[in-house]
Amino acid sequence: MVQVNIETVTMFGDIASSVRKAFDENGSVGCSLICETEDGERVIFEAAGALSNRAVAIKKLRKLVWRLKVARYVCVTRCRTDSMDTGIHPSENADCGEGVMILAIDNTSVRMCSIAEIKHGADGKETLGAWEPIEISDGWRSGFIKVRRGC
Repeated sequence: MVQVNIETVTMFGDIASSVRKAFDENGSVGCSLICETEDGERVIFEAAGALSNRAVAIKKLRKLVWRLKVARYVCVTRCRTDSMDTGIHPSENADCGEGVMILAIDNTSVRMCSIAEIKHGADGKETLGAWEPIEISDGWRSGFIKVRRGC
């Protein structure tokens, strides 16, 4: 059985804590990709809105990840927690749940993923629920960038 690297587990925990802190302070969290290189340096990419050509952006990001010699990364994104019509914005549908998802990938075949539901208080304040681990497949589609095998 393949084990996740301890460095990835540590990074996952660090990011989960910082996401919760940022959400508590700002009431929101952006989409970001936090990469850790083979020498331990962290590089953060923040999403600047919708991608006009997602395939091109991912291809360029893959090349950059390889050039930087990324050993592991954590992706943070806001997500839907309930299935619904994709043509309706989550804020326009009271039945749609929202959450924050974090996904960690390293050079093993094991992926770590957790979702925290965004809860709406009676006063309108949003809070982040507990991190709930979710199981994802270990297939090639579970991570959009393959990290280096040499670390």
